[in-house]
Amino acid sequence: LYATADAFPRSGRELALCNAPIQGGVSRCRFENVAPGRYAIGLMHDEDDDTHFDTGFLGIPEEGYGFSRDARGSLGAPSFDSAAFP
Repeated sequence: LYATADAFPRSGRELALCNAPIQGGVSRCRFENVAPGRYAIGLMHDEDDDTHFDTGFLGIPEEGYGFSRDARGSLGAPSFDSAAFP
């Protein structure tokens, strides 16, 4: 969970983290005690369970990932504004 454009989606700059197993094809996270504001979510599916987001040649992701509001970037992550929600 990210609270600012400067932090999004940089590892180590999150407001909150969540690790959730996939059960029955679903994974759920709950962020508690979050003040009202604008936030964006970046997520990864650690398919090989090594706690690392694997990328290949030229930094192309080798594991699943996504962003809130189904935001998409071109040649990189989307902007905070395109992923942010109230």
